[in-house]
Amino acid sequence: MEKSNRKITLKVIIGYIILAVVAVTTTFLVFSEIKTFLNLKQDDVNDRNKVITIGNLIADIYENESFARAAIQTGSQSQFDLYVKKNELLNADIDSLKLKLDNTHQVQLLDSVKQLIGVKFENIKALKRIKEDDLSERSIESALKKINTIESSVGRLTIADFAEDPNSLTPEYRRSIEEYISILNKYRPKEKDQIKSEERLDSIVIAAREMLKQVKQDALTQKTNLSNKENSILKSDLNVSQSLRKLLFNLEHEIIEYSKKIKEERDLALDRSTRILSFSTIIGTLLIILFSFVILNDFWKSQKYRKELEKANAFTTSLLQSREQLISMVSHDLRTPLSTVTGYSDLLAKITTDTKSKHYIDRISKASKYMKNLVDDLLEFSKLERGKITIENIPFSLHPIIDEVVTSVKSVYPDKDIKLEVKHASNIEKPILGDPFRIRQILYNLVGNAYKFTDSGKITIETKTYKNLERQPMLQIRVIDTGIGIPKEKQSIIFEEFTQIEGENEKKYDGFGLGLTISNKLANLLGGDLSFTSEIQKGSTFMFTLPVVYSVKPVINTKPKKEIKATNLDVFVIDDDASLRQLLTDILQEQHLKVTAFETAKKALKAMKNTPFDLVITDIQLPKMNGFHFMETLKASTFYKNQPIIASTGRKDLKANVYKDSGFADIIFKPFSADDLVQTINKWIPNAKLKSNTNSTDTQVQTFKHFNLAPISTFLNGDIESLKDTLQLFLNETEVNLKTLENGINTKDLDVIHATSHKMLTMFKQLEINTVVPLLSYFDKLDNINDEAITTMFSTLKTQTQLTVLEMERFID
Repeated sequence: MEKSNRKITLKVIIGYIILAVVAVTTTFLVFSEIKTFLNLKQDDVNDRNKVITIGNLIADIYENESFARAAIQTGSQSQFDLYVKKNELLNADIDSLKLKLDNTHQVQLLDSVKQLIGVKFENIKALKRIKEDDLSERSIESALKKINTIESSVGRLTIADFAEDPNSLTPEYRRSIEEYISILNKYRPKEKDQIKSEERLDSIVIAAREMLKQVKQDALTQKTNLSNKENSILKSDLNVSQSLRKLLFNLEHEIIEYSKKIKEERDLALDRSTRILSFSTIIGTLLIILFSFVILNDFWKSQKYRKELEKANAFTTSLLQSREQLISMVSHDLRTPLSTVTGYSDLLAKITTDTKSKHYIDRISKASKYMKNLVDDLLEFSKLERGKITIENIPFSLHPIIDEVVTSVKSVYPDKDIKLEVKHASNIEKPILGDPFRIRQILYNLVGNAYKFTDSGKITIETKTYKNLERQPMLQIRVIDTGIGIPKEKQSIIFEEFTQIEGENEKKYDGFGLGLTISNKLANLLGGDLSFTSEIQKGSTFMFTLPVVYSVKPVINTKPKKEIKATNLDVFVIDDDASLRQLLTDILQEQHLKVTAFETAKKALKAMKNTPFDLVITDIQLPKMNGFHFMETLKASTFYKNQPIIASTGRKDLKANVYKDSGFADIIFKPFSADDLVQTINKWIPNAKLKSNTNSTDTQVQTFKHFNLAPISTFLNGDIESLKDTLQLFLNETEVNLKTLENGINTKDLDVIHATSHKMLTMFKQLEINTVVPLLSYFDKLDNINDEAITTMFSTLKTQTQLTVLEMERFID
């Protein structure tokens, strides 16, 4: 299962790694394409800006030409200066555009444009000069007009006298008019002096006119030449403009084409990104499907293994519960006959005088005690395994405990020649806080093992205190022996359960191999540690270490309370089991005691207010108010006068000290005999002098297959009628309890199941109905209401109970 989980985890990790690689690769590629796309987009924006700049440049060139033409046509210097300024701005724009271009050819085109604009500027300057030269012709024309005016003033006729605008005349017509005017001026009558003056003036005018005409003719010739040059310049300017437009068009076309190319590359980048994403999505989907299938396949296998493991675990749990029930049942079944064997062997030892018989009786007694110790170890181990051990924290003295353990162990091995030495530390004479019972138990195991594995030599018990690295006071008890030692191959498993050490010649020592296991677990529960060192044939040293806290309170010596003198004692009995309540009543009434019985604690408390009582016997597990609560309530009441309160319970998970420390005078564990009850009452009320029912054991009682009447027969001194009445009451209660238990199972109410099964257990144990007791114990300890075994267990419980009821009814009838 664990290997399968590791495989699934590895596959999941590999899947995630591959998906991560695909994701990173895809992200890198898409990021690269996006970066390319953004660069292309930026280039596209730049190209658009270039196109706009070129468009603005063309517009500026046209605008500049308009300024040039206006300057030439008007001859205005201010217009020409504006043209020059615009031309400089145009060149600056071209230089600015060149900085934006990264294409050498485009830069060369702009250089050509700039050169053509320079050529155009020179042509405009030349045209301006031509226009300025054309003004001389107008000056000559003005001079001729003034000469004509002079002619008019002296009486001579001019062409102006015949035409308002001589310049608009055709050359032939003008020539004819001039010849006609010349004839008129020649033959017009004149005075003599006037004729002389006119002749002189005429000769001057004619000479001047001829000279001016010649100058005009030259000017016309020059004008023609200038016109030709202007036409040439205009033609050149036209060519420049055309070349300029062509260059700018080519430049714009190149940039537009480049923009188209960038747009295509951008579209290609988008297509590549789309293909990469699609491809990555397909790969990712296929990988997810593949690994999902692989992982689900492993998961299904894991689920299959899990179900098999759950079945195996349920079976193991069932086996463990069966083991616990078996240990509990066997230990219970062993305790009773062992107590009987021990008791009778003690009686026989007192009345036997024969040496051989005493030897046999001694063997029987030792074997019984050995069996009792084994049963105790099994029970203790079972409690430790289930975590049912509670640790006390009360003040006690360590020295008496060690001395008591030493004395007890030495009495078990009186024939062994072993020297025992105890070395007490002086600083642990004052009381310490802890659990003396568990410490005694650990020491008994350690010292007992030292004696068991040491045939001769010495055993030393040392105590000392020290502070650990955290400066916490620690107590260490060392048990050192000179025994057989522990082989190295066994040292690593010495604290495991059922581990036994073999001596020479493979000799096995007594026991289950649970002593050190129990001691180690108890040491851990006490917050301490159990360790050892050992050398074969030289001995072992066991070190029991635990934290020590010194007590400020003195050690309390538990002694019986002050005797209560009583005659005709009034006893209150509280138990929710009617049959056991009746049985207790009969036992006490046989002792001539006045008994008042109650089903619940509340009813008892109500009656106690007005009824005097000398003794209280109460069950612990009562409905609504349990025995502890009842005891506390009673002690807090005004009518309580320190009467003894004795608890009775079938629970074995709590020690007697727990009940006594809580406030009870004493505790009787169910099932108990009439003698147990009588002795407990006599212990607290010695003057009652209740008589034991020992003689009643000789009464012959009929034997039955499913139950045993001997235990309760001794309670009733062999009174058959009282016995039948008690059994009938038991049958009636059992019928009701079975229905209640079945209802609790159907409604899955654990509280009802626990309370009912616990209530039934007392009398079933008392009657030794061993076919049913383990089943009731199962329901009493049930902690999982969904346990599949519940139905089967209850069906078996009903069947076995019915068989018991039928046999019991035959006896009653």
